[in-house]
Amino acid sequence: MPERQPIVIPPDFGNPSQSIVVPSDSPPPPLPADISRVSRLVAIGVTGPIGPTGPMGPPGTSFEVIAGQTLSGHRVVRPQSDGSVVYASNDDLADAGRPLWLTLGAALIDESVTVISHGLVIEPSWSWTDDPIYLDVDGLLTQTPPTAPAAFLIQLAASDSPTSLFYEPRTPIAVN
Repeated sequence: MPERQPIVIPPDFGNPSQSIVVPSDSPPPPLPADISRVSRLVAIGVTGPIGPTGPMGPPGTSFEVIAGQTLSGHRVVRPQSDGSVVYASNDDLADAGRPLWLTLGAALIDESVTVISHGLVIEPSWSWTDDPIYLDVDGLLTQTPPTAPAAFLIQLAASDSPTSLFYEPRTPIAVN
C-alpha cells in the first residue's frame, strides 16, 4: 500500500495558519460547517524509542575552557575571540556585553580551567556579608559598588553564607 501523503487545503479566511492534523492510519475528518477553508492537513509521525539516560552533570552550569593568561581561582573571566578566557574588568565597557564566568580553580596559560556560568560556589576562605557581590578590576569580586573610573557596574552574585555565593550575573549598568 502506498504511503499516505499530507493533503494541502487552502488557508482559512480567518486564520491562515490553521491546520487539521489526522493520524496517518485514519481517514480525513469532515470539515466543520463553520470553516470554509483550512491551510493544510498533516499526518502524525510515529514516536521512536526513548534513548539511554545520559551521565549526571555537575551542579550549576560549569564547563572547561582554555586559559588565555595565567588565572587564579574564583576570579571572573570572559571569552576572547579564539575561545580562550582572560580576566574581565569593570573598567572595560566592552566586557559589559560579554559572557562573564567565574573560575573554580587556577590555571596556567593554555591549560584547561573549569568555569561556572551560574550556580552555587563554596570557598572556605571567603567572608561575604549579606551585600551584593560585584565585578571589580582584573576579575576580582567585591562587595563595594564600583564607581568611576569603572565603566560599568554588574552584580554577579549574592552571598548564601560567609563562605558561599550564588553566581548569577545580572544586567550591567554603565557608570558615568
